[in-house]
Amino acid sequence: MKAKIVESAITLIESGEIDKFSVTQVAKYMGISQGNLTYHYPTKQALVEAIIDRLLERHTILLPESFYKNFDTKNTLVSDDALEHFMRRTSQREVANIMVFIWKQAINSPEIAQKLAEYYRTIIFKQINDAGVEQTQTDKINHIILLSSMVVGLIPLMGLGRTTFDINELVANAKLINQKLNR
Repeated sequence: MKAKIVESAITLIESGEIDKFSVTQVAKYMGISQGNLTYHYPTKQALVEAIIDRLLERHTILLPESFYKNFDTKNTLVSDDALEHFMRRTSQREVANIMVFIWKQAINSPEIAQKLAEYYRTIIFKQINDAGVEQTQTDKINHIILLSSMVVGLIPLMGLGRTTFDINELVANAKLINQKLNR
């Protein structure tokens, strides 16, 4: 039942009902009593933490294939496949809704913000380390900031703002930036 509650909550968030998100809304969507839901998740915070854990788990499961596919060069900080995967994935409206929801939760919870920061840091550092590129800690951090800004910030905001953009052009530009950073 706990997994079903979390998946239902994620479906609601993906649909864009971010501002109205509540335990009551999730229970109503599932057709169960609020008491039944709060038996499993006594507070909204507990439900939010379970949602974020599930989202991180879901995206971590998706990463290995896209992150390591065609990753033959040892002089690339982040594989083009990984970069393209993130940019295409985050340009989808449902993912943008999820990201906005997570950002809102992270603003109100240092624990959630810390978990997300660690998650992104781990992914990018793994890419850099697997590429075999020797860099200073400062270079690695700068690369993390650049990539996470592109992937986690710009694309979903453009999607939410319904800005007209060509995802292929953005992917090509991101790959070009990645190549320049690798020199």
